[in-house]
Amino acid sequence: MGKVNSIFLKSKDNIKSGVIWNMAANLLFAFQSTIIIFVFQHLGVPAVSGMFRFVFTEATLFLMIGKYGLRDYQISDIKNKFSFFDYKAAKFVTVTLMLLVSIGYTIVEAKVEQFTFADSLCLFLMCFLKTHDAVEEVYYAHYQKNLRLDIAGKTMFVRLAITTVAMVIAAIATSDLLVALIVGNVVSAILLVYFIAVIYPKSQIKEADLSFFARHSSENNGRKAQIVPILLIGFPLFLGIFLQNYYNAAIVSAIKSLMTDVDNTIYGIIAMPVFVIDLMSGVIYSPLIIKLTEAWRARDLKKFFKMISVQILVITALTLICIGGAYLLGVPVLSLVFNQDISLYKSDLLILLLGGGFLALSKFIVSMTIVIRYQKATCIGYIVGGIAALALSRPMVRKYGLHGASYSYTLITILITIAFVVIFVVGYKKNVNKNVN
Repeated sequence: MGKVNSIFLKSKDNIKSGVIWNMAANLLFAFQSTIIIFVFQHLGVPAVSGMFRFVFTEATLFLMIGKYGLRDYQISDIKNKFSFFDYKAAKFVTVTLMLLVSIGYTIVEAKVEQFTFADSLCLFLMCFLKTHDAVEEVYYAHYQKNLRLDIAGKTMFVRLAITTVAMVIAAIATSDLLVALIVGNVVSAILLVYFIAVIYPKSQIKEADLSFFARHSSENNGRKAQIVPILLIGFPLFLGIFLQNYYNAAIVSAIKSLMTDVDNTIYGIIAMPVFVIDLMSGVIYSPLIIKLTEAWRARDLKKFFKMISVQILVITALTLICIGGAYLLGVPVLSLVFNQDISLYKSDLLILLLGGGFLALSKFIVSMTIVIRYQKATCIGYIVGGIAALALSRPMVRKYGLHGASYSYTLITILITIAFVVIFVVGYKKNVNKNVN
């Protein structure tokens, strides 16, 4: 095994290394947009960073089509109801659909918002860049399920790190978002193909040698890929995760339409710390999904609810720590880092962080609902949030500006959290005495 391959495929302690690299990869994933915004802000082009914020948010929404909400289900499928070949084939369908919808949306948005050709191309290229994240996720889940989260974390981190550095260099050299996105797409694609074609096949994990376009697998006895069953199971999860990202996208879109790109940049700055809570809590509980699944299947309810209680306490503690830190240092630190005065928005920062706590809690409850296999009902909670986002975002932004944006976001996250708690309780009562597939 070559030196480069061994860096990705060998770890002294697979579990410990997996936790560390998973955290590093997800931190970089969460802060990739922040880094790019930081660069454009310090280049003295806040309008460009505002445009980047807009296209990034819209592309993240379409990323949910590519992801389809299946990661936690795939990880918790410890009885192998579906093979990796099935999940990979379904991923090919969802990523293709993501691309088609992105193209259609770009064309419509160009006409409605009267975008220039360059702006339209920026939007599409950001959507295309996000397809790499969607493709990578099915491999990431496969390695996590097979207790090799270290391989997944390393490859994801390296791809994101090199891509981000390349985009930053292009941005500094040209101050042009379009050039940065072209460079980012090329670099990211090369790395993703390298990992799928060269690194993954040598990992000695079953089916890891499958190329993304493979049509047959030795693991399924020659049967066709179970694409339709997976898509049917995943649809409520997809609808949910799509609507969850729509909440933020609706607010950003309202700011884009009713205010300015600079206002969008400011909102991006004060909203950035919000996702730290969600990210950190997710990094902690994501590796535990298999243990939670095993506890649920064994009906070791004491262990199951103990792990749930600990995670809720972790989310609460993270939220309070972030709010306290933001109250003391948030405004001066963010103003200095992003070269933008946000002193008028301290209360909004704190309100958004509260919303971030509820967002993290709601996503954790959804993951537990998937573990107990009651995921179909989660779409009800997301629909409640979607209706609230539709009803609140534009009126609140129109009337109260960025203050309205922060309050509407937090109200939405509180509503969906309450809905998910109810759904989980109902699902638990229905399924606790049943065998779960």
